[in-house]
Amino acid sequence: MAALEQHLGFLVFERLPRGVRITGRGRILLAHANAILDAVALAENEMKTLAKPDAVRIVRLGLLPSWSASLTPAIIAVTSAHVPGTSLHILELQHDEALRRLEQRTVDLALVLTRPVHGPDEPVVEEELMLVAPSDQGAEIAFERAVRSDLILPSKAIRLRGTIESAAAAAGVQINIRMEIDGQESIKQAVVAGVASSIMPWNSIRNEVQTGKLFASRIVAPPLQRSVYLEMARGFDQTLARNFLLLLRQASEARTGDD
Repeated sequence: MAALEQHLGFLVFERLPRGVRITGRGRILLAHANAILDAVALAENEMKTLAKPDAVRIVRLGLLPSWSASLTPAIIAVTSAHVPGTSLHILELQHDEALRRLEQRTVDLALVLTRPVHGPDEPVVEEELMLVAPSDQGAEIAFERAVRSDLILPSKAIRLRGTIESAAAAAGVQINIRMEIDGQESIKQAVVAGVASSIMPWNSIRNEVQTGKLFASRIVAPPLQRSVYLEMARGFDQTLARNFLLLLRQASEARTGDD
């Protein structure tokens, strides 16, 4: 590590009396290292697929509504590029329904919001949750101010609601819920109409924000995020599941770069 730091010209870790702590520059280096490792893994898996040119495999992939809304074309593109022997069947599934379908083996892979039992242990992404409003509230908004806005949120049956409520309880803040609506398209239409604001994943609203129909603010102090994982049906090919985790991450990062 000392040799690496000497080569780079900066500290990767800060030495503490007990242990070490990664520096800001070290975190940037780590992000690049992870991207390089993901690229190498994708290349290795692609070569394995090309070694079996006649093999065509149908993969039934469940996507969270926030992903299905904006990332389906990107997911199809990266799958076609890196796993040409695979035919995708994409379904839009909420977290609980995805788990049921995986248990029934009517889907092979699905994005879920809890740590997987059978799939890769690392998250696909840490998905940012944002305040979405009919007018510009600024690039950033404090968590307390965001949850005290007039809000339209899904019912308690939707896991997103629990994520927001848990964060509010930890911060000791009361959420100001004006109404409940299940269904992200209906929520977005209500926000566009000026009924109230909402808190939604960036992937749900990126298209509307980019076209100026809605305005999004990053929630800070503290930030609001949720981990998105890839779960697989029992007995599914673990190597292929890992490959799809990397493909989904690549599709999400590619779209993020367009923002």
